[in-house]
Amino acid sequence: MSTLPLYWKLSSSTAEERLSASVELVSSLEQFQLDHAPEPYLNGAATDESTAEDVDPPSKPKSFIESITSEDVRYALRRLTRGLASPKESSRLGFAVALTELLSRLSVVTAKQVITLVMDASEISGNVKGQQLRDLLFARLFGLNCLVQSGLLFKTEPLPTSSIPSSSLKDFQRAVNEYVSLGERKPWLKETAWWSLLNALEALQGSQVPWKSEAAEFASSVIFREKEEWFPEKLAAVARMQRLFPSLNWRDLISPTFKDGQVLSSSSLRKVAAILREIALEDGDDEEGLRLPKHHRIWRPELHFAWDALISQYSHGPPVGANVGAQCSDIREFFRIVVDESLLQPNSTPEKKFWGISVFRLILSKATPSDIPQLLTQNFTKLWMHQLSGKDRALNKVARDAVNDLKVAVEKHPEVGIKVVFALLGNSGGQFDRLSHTKIVENILGKADEAGVKSYVDYLIDTAYSGEGDPTPLDTSTSTGKRKWAIDQLSGIVRSGEIPRSDVWISAALHFFLVHGFFLVKKKNKDSEIELMRKAPPTGFSDEVHAACRQQLYSCLAFLLRYHSPKTASTTEAPKVNGIANDGESWLAKTIRTIQALEKDARHASLLREETDEDEDVRKAARKALKRLSKLSSRLSSGLELLLQSYILRSYDPGFDAVELFQELTEVSIPLIETGPTSPLAPKGKAKKVQDDEEEVPPEPIDVVLDSLIGNLESDSAYEREVANVVFDLICQDFKESSVELLLTQVARRDPMSEEVDEMDEMEDEESNDSGSESVKDAPEHVESELDDSDDSEDSDDVEGSEAETDQDEEVDPELRKRIAEALQMEDVLEGASDRGSQGEDSDDDDSDGSDIEMMDDDQMMALDDKLAEIFRSSRAASKKSKDGAQRQATLFKTRVVDFIETFVRRNARTNYAIKAMMPLVSLAAASSRDEDHMSKKATKVLKTAFSKTDDIIDDLDISLATETLKTLHQTAKKVHGVDIASVFNPPTRYLVRNLARAGEQDVIQEQYVALLNDYITHKQSKVPVQTLDDFIRTTPACAWRLRSRLVECCKPGESSKIFRQLQATRLLKDLVISASAPNSGVKEEIPEFLSSVATAFYEALSSECDTKDSNMSSAQLREVLQHLSAIVRKTHSKEVDDIWTAHETLSSLLTRLKEEKKSKPLNQVIDALLKVIGAAGASKKSRKRKQSETTSAPALPNTEDTTDVASQPKKKKKRVRKE
Repeated sequence: MSTLPLYWKLSSSTAEERLSASVELVSSLEQFQLDHAPEPYLNGAATDESTAEDVDPPSKPKSFIESITSEDVRYALRRLTRGLASPKESSRLGFAVALTELLSRLSVVTAKQVITLVMDASEISGNVKGQQLRDLLFARLFGLNCLVQSGLLFKTEPLPTSSIPSSSLKDFQRAVNEYVSLGERKPWLKETAWWSLLNALEALQGSQVPWKSEAAEFASSVIFREKEEWFPEKLAAVARMQRLFPSLNWRDLISPTFKDGQVLSSSSLRKVAAILREIALEDGDDEEGLRLPKHHRIWRPELHFAWDALISQYSHGPPVGANVGAQCSDIREFFRIVVDESLLQPNSTPEKKFWGISVFRLILSKATPSDIPQLLTQNFTKLWMHQLSGKDRALNKVARDAVNDLKVAVEKHPEVGIKVVFALLGNSGGQFDRLSHTKIVENILGKADEAGVKSYVDYLIDTAYSGEGDPTPLDTSTSTGKRKWAIDQLSGIVRSGEIPRSDVWISAALHFFLVHGFFLVKKKNKDSEIELMRKAPPTGFSDEVHAACRQQLYSCLAFLLRYHSPKTASTTEAPKVNGIANDGESWLAKTIRTIQALEKDARHASLLREETDEDEDVRKAARKALKRLSKLSSRLSSGLELLLQSYILRSYDPGFDAVELFQELTEVSIPLIETGPTSPLAPKGKAKKVQDDEEEVPPEPIDVVLDSLIGNLESDSAYEREVANVVFDLICQDFKESSVELLLTQVARRDPMSEEVDEMDEMEDEESNDSGSESVKDAPEHVESELDDSDDSEDSDDVEGSEAETDQDEEVDPELRKRIAEALQMEDVLEGASDRGSQGEDSDDDDSDGSDIEMMDDDQMMALDDKLAEIFRSSRAASKKSKDGAQRQATLFKTRVVDFIETFVRRNARTNYAIKAMMPLVSLAAASSRDEDHMSKKATKVLKTAFSKTDDIIDDLDISLATETLKTLHQTAKKVHGVDIASVFNPPTRYLVRNLARAGEQDVIQEQYVALLNDYITHKQSKVPVQTLDDFIRTTPACAWRLRSRLVECCKPGESSKIFRQLQATRLLKDLVISASAPNSGVKEEIPEFLSSVATAFYEALSSECDTKDSNMSSAQLREVLQHLSAIVRKTHSKEVDDIWTAHETLSSLLTRLKEEKKSKPLNQVIDALLKVIGAAGASKKSRKRKQSETTSAPALPNTEDTTDVASQPKKKKKRVRKE
């Protein structure tokens, strides 16, 4: 088999193809050599030494190869060595692999002969330049590498046909000289040549050649020939050779540049940095025995291999011996001097900074865990943050790669995670995540253990108490920002769901917030159970810091209320509410207990709030109520307990002003539990007096609680809103009718700006009822006539009247009044008027009153008009902005109330209260304002999910309420536009239909939907959404079956207001039959009796299209009707039994007639398919053939008189006969 095709495959661009070709080629050459070898080669030894000497003349290496190798092997050696200089893409790689494998598996040549072949194939002669020179240099480099990697250069066994060894010291020396020569020839080849040379030295150390020490000494003498000239490759050679050959005299080899014989000593690191940067030191390098190359190589993003060689010294352990003087520095010092202070300086180029980040990644992969935090120096951290802050940064990609590497290192060594966090925060001012737009600190904390998180919490508390590394307290003017940062960080880790949770560090964070949020610490208490009180109190905590502590305490408690605590060994069942610690006590209760303990310790801490007797009394009553509530186990008691605890905590806030509401809640809590929310013995709220000394009915206790929860929704505090949501979920099942009305009233549409005006109008009306009536009676006649005239003028001009009424109702803004007054008193406007007025100073004072404006000229009046117009425009803009803000606040409040309603419906889905919540939700879902979009989507989601469960059945259904709500839903669906009917109206409608059907009110359902169907079919302008009828038929076929008679009538011609409505009726009829055919529909047995009327309806509809000359339906519409009929037939037709479709011959004949009259191919296809299903296709064909036979079977009578008529008829065309 010829091997020539395999050489072409060696140049393939696919690595797999090149490798397979190399394997096949070498295997073939091995077999050729075995078949061709002489007998001494087969026996494994030569006949004698003289034979080897005769065939191995030093001056003729080719003759020796030709004498012992086959022709194919000789060709392969020449072809592969020459192919190393090929300019084709990937050729050099393929040929180098094949040559290396061939030399390692066939012992037919010596290293000397291979070097000669490579040198001859890559000989540079004449003026060779450009790409050809590049190819020849790489061919020589690859050839030497093949020699080294195949092991032939260090092979100790002689050739099988000769006693001469395969390699010698001279061969190694020649290879070393060639490597160095290649590096000196071209700067761009130097790194690769020296890397190959050091690989050769690695192979030398691992070999068993007898001349190993001589070869090492020769290589060191060549490499370190120039003692003062240094470059990165030479540094790499020192680093690797000191590990390979520690016995060499390194003091003499690398001096005077490195006098102690160690390049990684502390005193040598600055020189190492200069060599790696190839930039001279500022204090003069020549005096230190260091001389850098004059030329600068082109920058590359890949790190020089010298970095890996130097850093590997730290992971492998630096060599220590008699020939190495100073000790090696640690890797932290190496990074600080060689990288941080050299490559990462602010004035460094982006290329150098790129190298610096790359070196950090390299060291990170090789450093010990204890060294990782020390690598995060200040220069590096600042550069890292800057490059991570935006994707448009030049080094953003490599910086993000470094982030991933750091995460991997921390995951591998989680014990150093907290130290890394401290380093990042300490060098970034605590803002690393925020400034870098990453979550490194949060992710590392998520991987840390509980002890690590606790140490981080302690670090943040110490930071808030004093500066990092500074035992003295912070100055007040500079401490607020740092303390607020520490407070934010503490709150962040408590509210993070990724950090491993522990009661120890959560308690420490909450203690910090409540101690400095509600108290002023006077001095430390060594005996206190609170760890924070055993520390010396900080100085200079401002009111802003105290407020931040309170705010973050509320935020943390709000999160803990939402956080689902896992079950612990001490708890046998899930807690009643969220926010429970591992010991079973809620975090809110723990916080209140801690505050009470601090309140008693007045010697060491004092409250920030100025306490009153009323505060203490209401707290005592609340604590007494909590003690009784804790003994109960109902959801209502749990909700009231949580609500009272939240008010107790808020009562310590300096800004708390709801003492009366707190007191009222305390008064109704215990009686509400003991008597129940619906008991007549339940206490009532305080009654309010109205006119005529009548008392208004006091509110129910549960309404008082609900009203307080609704008030919490308007708060800006997330804590108050979260408490309201949790408490509402616990108590909403105990609501009364008045509670439901109070809840649903909150989402009723009203103008938020008119509420204050309405209240003011009511007060004014109450005050002026009597006086107003008397003034009208006592008014003179001309005044009454003027009033009548004014009424007539208002009626004649509605626009002006409405504007005047609006202007009168609106309260004048004091700021607007002030600006108008200032405009009227401008000196530049009234200057001319005052000059003219000075001439009449002797005149009477009465004549001068108000004369300033009258004496203004036109220009001054125009200036005043412009100024007033500007004032009024700005006032209108401010008023509009205020109104829009009020509208947004109202919408936001309603959105929060929707959460209440969702919880209420979910908890009361099997009560009549759920029906009452339908229409308010539908009204919100149909909102079309841009500001109400979020509220509308949320209401739609509630309707879609809350009423979708099929097992939500009301036992004591209010029939009238359900009926009226169903009717209202249908009427509302006809009025709204642009609303998702399937999500907004269909779920509550299905809910009502299920419950009405369960209560046996099928007649009510039928009445409602028949009216809806009649409206849709008979009225041209009907707005009934057909999706409502679709959903009713599809989801409740048993109830929809009652519409079958009316649906059949609607399918007949003349019943619908439009053809389109008739088509929809046929589609609905089809859907009804298909839905009723389901096994669980309950009406499947009634379908056969109903099919006769269905067939009649379709027959009448189709026959009307055949009988009339002007068809009402187009071909496409007829086709749609026939498709609906076909679907019904396919669903109900039975082949075993003759049914209505087979027996209905009139329908079959009508279809055949329709096919003959309508020349539409798509229509005829549907007819043919339908006839085939009902088995009438064959009958129609037979009848058609029978008619044709009757016309042709009659005998033709001769008629001579008719010959002219026959002749006048057109002749039939003759059929063309194809010739065979």
